[in-house]
Amino acid sequence: MTVAIRTIEPTQARAGDTWRWQRALPDSPAPTWTLSYTLFAASGIVSFQSTAAGTEHCIHLTPEITAGYAAGRYDWVAHVSDGTDRYQVGAGVIQILPDLNAAASYDGRSHARKVLDAIDALIERRSTAGDVDLVSVASGDKNIARSLPELLKLRDRYAAMVAQEERAAAVARGEALGAFGGQLVQVRFRA
Repeated sequence: MTVAIRTIEPTQARAGDTWRWQRALPDSPAPTWTLSYTLFAASGIVSFQSTAAGTEHCIHLTPEITAGYAAGRYDWVAHVSDGTDRYQVGAGVIQILPDLNAAASYDGRSHARKVLDAIDALIERRSTAGDVDLVSVASGDKNIARSLPELLKLRDRYAAMVAQEERAAAVARGEALGAFGGQLVQVRFRA
């Protein structure tokens, strides 16, 4: 299978998958210069460097390497060095997604979706102790699990958060959303 090689850093990548991209840096070409990345997160620091692909810098991390990366949000910084000088050439954020093949269990729901599901379970009286704990922790009020008006108010807030997440995911997938059943309506005004 032929995969197109990216020319910019990814904004998300999955642990356990191959990561590959290539950067052209005319002011600091390979092999004279080496491109290095450092990723910073609460779970730790990840570092790797490029290999030369002509005058371009090639990043190629195998699944064996990325499998050891903890899922989470990382800030990254990129530097070039010729052994004497070092310059920053980029910075950003990458979301490392979990390796689903290695996960014993995985719940891909966002925090807002988990709380909304827990509230629905409480309202429908099919909740578990975990649902009560999740709603109580989210609200900071242990009595909220017993008050239906408060649960309904909290449900509305979390339903709005989940709807916003779903809209953002649809836009990220390239789906156009509009106010009329998901259809995009274009309007042109003339002067």
